[in-house]
Amino acid sequence: MITRLYSFPARYCRLLSPTPDGMCVITRGYIPLTPMPIVGCAAMEQTDEATDGYRRYTVKITCTLRQRPNASTEPQAFLALTHDGRRLVIGTDSTPYPLQTITDTHSASAADRTSCTLTITLTGSQPALEVI
Repeated sequence: MITRLYSFPARYCRLLSPTPDGMCVITRGYIPLTPMPIVGCAAMEQTDEATDGYRRYTVKITCTLRQRPNASTEPQAFLALTHDGRRLVIGTDSTPYPLQTITDTHSASAADRTSCTLTITLTGSQPALEVI
């Protein structure tokens, strides 16, 4: 369960150094985080599969936002905070970058609220990495 979600320019992933096992990263500098205005908690699922001898990971985060996020002029990476205090980075400073899909829902009834659903998907050679 993701309780907070932040975006930041993917180029700042250069400030993240992987641990020897490659499953965690250590921050080597300041990364400017932009809070994503999520409603409640976000769902995150991570899968991995082996294809032709290569491990492939897919990370997917789905959440409802209070407002539509501003468009970015550069690729974004994400920092997710879990309910148990873990910090996970989704993205790197090179392709493939996380793909953001935004779905705006406008109900036919005036009594219903409009909503904005954000889905972040990343498929690549590494999973969401924990920041230690």
